[in-house]
Amino acid sequence: MEAIIFQGDKKSTLSEKYIELEIKRFFYHKEKQPRYKKDLGLDERVNQIVNVLADKRNIIKGFKPSNETLERIKNNISNCINTSSPIGIVISWGCIKTPNFCQDGIDIAEFIALEQFININQKVLEYYDKGMEFNIFLGDEWYDFIYGYRKGIEDYCSGFEKLIEIMNLENIQVSRLSYIINYSDKDRLIEKAKRYFESLKWYWSDSEKIPEKDWTKLESYNSLVKTGFKGILPNIMREFFIDKMNRYLPNAGFQEKLEAIWRYFAYGLMIIDEDLLGRNKCAIDFSLISPPPGAPDKCIFDHRLRMRSMPYEATKKGYAPWVSGGIIISEEGNFRPSSITDYDLQKYILIQPAILKVFNNKKYLNLSADIYIKNF
Repeated sequence: MEAIIFQGDKKSTLSEKYIELEIKRFFYHKEKQPRYKKDLGLDERVNQIVNVLADKRNIIKGFKPSNETLERIKNNISNCINTSSPIGIVISWGCIKTPNFCQDGIDIAEFIALEQFININQKVLEYYDKGMEFNIFLGDEWYDFIYGYRKGIEDYCSGFEKLIEIMNLENIQVSRLSYIINYSDKDRLIEKAKRYFESLKWYWSDSEKIPEKDWTKLESYNSLVKTGFKGILPNIMREFFIDKMNRYLPNAGFQEKLEAIWRYFAYGLMIIDEDLLGRNKCAIDFSLISPPPGAPDKCIFDHRLRMRSMPYEATKKGYAPWVSGGIIISEEGNFRPSSITDYDLQKYILIQPAILKVFNNKKYLNLSADIYIKNF
């Protein structure tokens, strides 16, 4: 697999070759084979792998895993080593780019995220020769259930699947949630999600009538807790999701936006309850998004590792690829990959449209990789 930057504007004075070399500093090159440390005991080997995964350069800032999380991960890794199995990694992945800014399909952000996984796996291979096996679940059916439309979903999913193929990443498997749902009796699962929706609707509406401190006394709250829901959905979290729906559904009425929020949580509860992604099967859960404000500690510091999708050396931001646009930042003659959301857009100025061409033999994919400078 090769990757080369092509400029969109032939009149540009920027050197394509120089930008290409700059960006490739953040790529993994397969000729660099890891040096396997074979003379380690099991405990030391496990601890070294955990140190790699939980390195602050790989974790989203502010979400250092708890000791309980680390112990669970150690047990999973030990089980994998004892059975000579790859270390299983589960990742939930969105299917729609942030509106009002990005194109529907993938861009350099998805490419860099996959490179990030490759880099982490290369370090793990120094301590365990089976390495890691990534299972990425594209949430196409989730978006269809929440928003009621599939615009852009197919373009994103097919583009991402093609990128995996071109990059020849044999240890990264991609599955669409729609396939899993259909295989697992879709009608039954949707009915379960609808029941959870009604519980969320009841509690949300009920709790708006009294002060937040009294919400846990409600019958509707106790009913919701029985579904496996954690926390009270405090006002700060509700405001966060309402703002999110204002961006995702700008033309919808307020009630329609609330229903989209309830569907969001209801579908997630159903997936967890059914363990559709195999999280309970000795796998380690990577999450590429930060929890929303007001989330309880059991959600923030649960069994997940909150992983960065871009190298720490390239950018301090930790946006997931599907909620941001992948770009290249130009600073004092240096170039590095980064990502921005529609919130950040006013802070940057586009100076050069560009494309990252990823190819393998005769197959190739053009990814948007526009060049920006900061707007001081």
